[in-house]
Amino acid sequence: MCETLKADPDLRGTAVMLVTARAQKSDLQEGVAVGADACLVKPSSPMELLERVGKLLDRRG
Repeated sequence: MCETLKADPDLRGTAVMLVTARAQKSDLQEGVAVGADACLVKPSSPMELLERVGKLLDRRG
């Protein structure tokens, strides 16, 4: 899905954060390889999620 989103000229600027339970280094590297702007491994706190989203929005704005 991330690859498809990033390949669309109208949507390629959309920030994508993967929230996943897959915490292996190779899994996170794959997420970045397909275009994810950030990865958050579960379980995580709601505050960490808000912080990460804020950072993504700051980079885009």
